[in-house]
Amino acid sequence: MLVYKKGWYGRFRGLDIFTSENVYLACIKQGEQMEIEIPEDIEFIYGKVDWGETKKLKTQDLMDCKYIEIVPFFTLDPFKNSGLTNLPIEFIIKGKGV
Repeated sequence: MLVYKKGWYGRFRGLDIFTSENVYLACIKQGEQMEIEIPEDIEFIYGKVDWGETKKLKTQDLMDCKYIEIVPFFTLDPFKNSGLTNLPIEFIIKGKGV
């Protein structure tokens, strides 16, 4: 399950979720929760807004996790805000080992 928290960055934009094979999985907006099926044979997932990408989340880290929290954060870094480096959005694994 994905849980997208509300935050400053990308407030009115959807975050597209892709696999390591660049296969589109879903689009989620802030404040939404969504169940998605992540194929077992992929290396990682990541989010994308226009040309900007988030850091990649390795699927091997998802074993036994309850859900993935997506948290946008505030930054004054113009490179992050424009998508020239990783977007100011973080994937946090919740409930691991529970």
